[in-house]
Amino acid sequence: MAAVGYADLWRNLRLPVLKLLSPPPEPICQEEQMVKWCSVLAVSLLLLLGTNAFATNVLVNPGFESGALAPWFNSNDFCGGCTWSVTSTDANSGTYSAFVSGNRLLEQDFAPIPVSMISEVSLWLKMPDTGIAAVYFLYGDSTTAENIVTVGNSWTYFDMTSYLQSGETLAGFGVYGCTGCPGNSLTFADDFVVNSGAVPEPGSLILMGTGLLGLAGAARRRYF
Repeated sequence: MAAVGYADLWRNLRLPVLKLLSPPPEPICQEEQMVKWCSVLAVSLLLLLGTNAFATNVLVNPGFESGALAPWFNSNDFCGGCTWSVTSTDANSGTYSAFVSGNRLLEQDFAPIPVSMISEVSLWLKMPDTGIAAVYFLYGDSTTAENIVTVGNSWTYFDMTSYLQSGETLAGFGVYGCTGCPGNSLTFADDFVVNSGAVPEPGSLILMGTGLLGLAGAARRRYF
């Protein structure tokens, strides 16, 4: 009787053990892959919330690394003939920057972009003798705006995004050099940014990410 009992016990355990040791059925393998991919995609989408991954700088030659000024140009003149030029003597990044001695507008124009599509407008400035500069916006309806910033004797980043006028389209960006500053009134400018693109609303990304995580969890509960 004891031998028969052990045999019966083995027969009862053999199939479950073999099932555990054998590869899972194909549908489960496929669902495992779906769970993994859904989880990775969901996390990736959520990480995009804090980035400008979809944004593009619309400015050409934003850091003057071509070694020339174009397509930037010297615009409004309040210094009697001073001009912006490209120099390699001082740069925030790379090799080149632009500089002027006096109050002249350095400007670049582009196809009008709705302000609602702009995620960043910024630049770097430096004035060896410290002073003020006016950051310039040209809107699509030909109106302009200047915003005064105080510039020190080391490279300083200025994020001007919050100064944009809602409901407008931006068609140009630039900066005036300093007039009346101490010393020789030098102004250096570099690394201009106008980031624009079809950036998804944060709420939409959250819904997509959480939806994919929910799908992954549902598949895991169903098959495991």
